[in-house]
Amino acid sequence: MSSIFSISSPFLSGSTTTATPPPALLAELVQRIEQRTMMLFGTERRNHLLSTLATRGRLISQDDTTAYVRFVLSPGGETEFLALIDSLTINETTFFRNVPQMNLFSKVVIPEIVARRRNDKGTKRLNIWSAACSTGQEAYTLAILAFEALRFIPAWDVRVFATDISPTVLEVARRGKYPKARLDTMPPEILRRYFDDLGDEIKVKDVLKQMTTFQTQNLKDAFSPVMYDVIFCRNVMIYFSREDQATLVQRFRDRLTPGGFLFIGHSESLHGLNVDLRLRLHEGGVTYQRSLS
Repeated sequence: MSSIFSISSPFLSGSTTTATPPPALLAELVQRIEQRTMMLFGTERRNHLLSTLATRGRLISQDDTTAYVRFVLSPGGETEFLALIDSLTINETTFFRNVPQMNLFSKVVIPEIVARRRNDKGTKRLNIWSAACSTGQEAYTLAILAFEALRFIPAWDVRVFATDISPTVLEVARRGKYPKARLDTMPPEILRRYFDDLGDEIKVKDVLKQMTTFQTQNLKDAFSPVMYDVIFCRNVMIYFSREDQATLVQRFRDRLTPGGFLFIGHSESLHGLNVDLRLRLHEGGVTYQRSLS
């Protein structure tokens, strides 16, 4: 298990202070976090970790960071350990984030799925997984685009399953209320059709909430047995080792229906991971598709 907190680290040289716990103790904490979440803590993230430890310690009236870390690692510190992981997770997202990907999803992926299943009998289900969904904007965006694409096509049922490791952000997602700031990517007609105006906030209409289910999910744990036509997991794997990335992508691939699609972040790539997924491009949007066989 890699760790940034070696004895030789210049960042940790000198005497131990309440602001900088002993290297061995920090190494144990980092290992515990990595084992639980697959998140790696490279050199560029160490300052963020240390400042978060100090902040969380003050929140529970523990100004001694060393004592705080010992508490987190103790049998009675599990709740605070989970709160620490929550605080370390970057939960930044917006509606219609990465417009080329959203256009690819709505204009290429959904029509292909519809065409492929046009001869299926009875109600057809479109299953979408928004993994690491944060506060829910991605999940609701996918629900909107799927509903828009299928609302005039009979016998289609859309289900968006949205998951995150953080119970805190999932509560925000379930409420479905968001400040009006940072809505520049939201088409005005979509805003009027799918959201209620609450003054300084907007609220997701029930038609979207009925399509969307939010649940806690650690991507290291076992996945639901549900098969998905589309999986979104964007800007998450950048925190994982290449080995963990390959394992995760293979697990995603195994949960895709034949011909299903995986969307990852624009700064992420499957190059060199040796996973049976084909690259698809459309007007600046990128996705990966499982074979039909």
